[in-house]
Amino acid sequence: MKINKLMPLAFATLMAAGGLAGCSGDDPNAVIVWATAAEQAVVNKVVEEYNKNATEEEKIKVNYKAVAEGDTGNEVAKDPAGSKTADLFLVADDHIYGLQSKNTILDLTSAYGDQIKKDNTETSVTGASYNGKVYGFPVTNDNGYFLWYNGDALKDTEVGKLEDLLKVCQSKGKKFLIDIANGWYAPTFFLSPDTCGVDSLRFKEDENGDVVYTVKDWDEASKGVAVATAARSLFETYKDNITTGGNAEIVSGFEDGSVIAAVSGTWMLNDLKSKCENLKASKLPTIKVGTKDCQMGTFTGSKVYCINATKTGDANVAKRNKAIKLANALTNKAAQLIRFQERATVPCNKEALKDEAYTKNVDIGAKALQAQVEAAAAVQSLSAEGRYWDVGAAIGKALLDGDYGTYSDMAKFLKGQCDILRKPGA
Repeated sequence: MKINKLMPLAFATLMAAGGLAGCSGDDPNAVIVWATAAEQAVVNKVVEEYNKNATEEEKIKVNYKAVAEGDTGNEVAKDPAGSKTADLFLVADDHIYGLQSKNTILDLTSAYGDQIKKDNTETSVTGASYNGKVYGFPVTNDNGYFLWYNGDALKDTEVGKLEDLLKVCQSKGKKFLIDIANGWYAPTFFLSPDTCGVDSLRFKEDENGDVVYTVKDWDEASKGVAVATAARSLFETYKDNITTGGNAEIVSGFEDGSVIAAVSGTWMLNDLKSKCENLKASKLPTIKVGTKDCQMGTFTGSKVYCINATKTGDANVAKRNKAIKLANALTNKAAQLIRFQERATVPCNKEALKDEAYTKNVDIGAKALQAQVEAAAAVQSLSAEGRYWDVGAAIGKALLDGDYGTYSDMAKFLKGQCDILRKPGA
């Protein structure tokens, strides 16, 4: 996807903000940036254009390392003040709580909070915040998932209900892919306004600084247990037509035709377009619970650029100030439109979302994500932190294979998992 008319306006806006210099892996004064491999092209482009009109004093050199957003927070936490640890890093918003609780990331509230709140969508600001304080610059508004499918194998009328989708898969000897044993995808059956509710999972700190979860209805017989039992029945009935895996498995499955539908996000667009001539996308299907068709839900959230607050000394403070400048530049309207062009991401900057460069070129993935968010979506940064992910994965695995461990049935298993979350813990 190329939006050539965007470039002059975008770079003019970027250059007005200040100057940056090219990447450098050896310069000790270079800002260390950790972000996903796909983001490097955006950083390089912004840095290069900034540098054209920059003074020597304004230049910012970058030492770039590719790290996935879901891993960056944990990697930084291993040695936050280390000389080789990132000064600026791109992170999924569910890491904000853990990083701020250890004073690892800079509180931007006083200097940039009003600007960030004014410029960006409410959901993305929520993702970058904790207890009313802003800890990062929102980057995208697309950290959610929906249904990709092959339009030559599935009719639009066959993807609205999970039961219908799986019947088609069975009749054609094909597969539906959902990484259900992953804690991020596992709650899709619970985060539904028709069963437990999109706000059914929340966490907060108690007076002792321990994390305590409120888990509503996940282990209630007529709600969470009912939807989990329905899901487990489908996983058993269609076990030969359901598979799991990540990005690579989705791409290979669409390429060889073995997979005709998969649950994933906007980042899959370009890879899947090259493998599937009639690629389509929609919100997640419903699942029948008793006599009611219940909408499947999703976590949704943002990607955020955070500033390392732990490095001391004049040189590190100077790099931190440059990291702030760089983060601000990488997340303004122009940069978000460039990122949309380069990576097919969904902007969170309000003006970028209204710009014709986005509205006239928005793709099927972004439209499906928006439909899913409107149908059923829980804000990830309010719902999940470190302890949840193991519990979510365990629940997903039980749905997949019916193994409840030491528990005798689904109801007792879900109560045991929910009690783990309800117990205060670090």
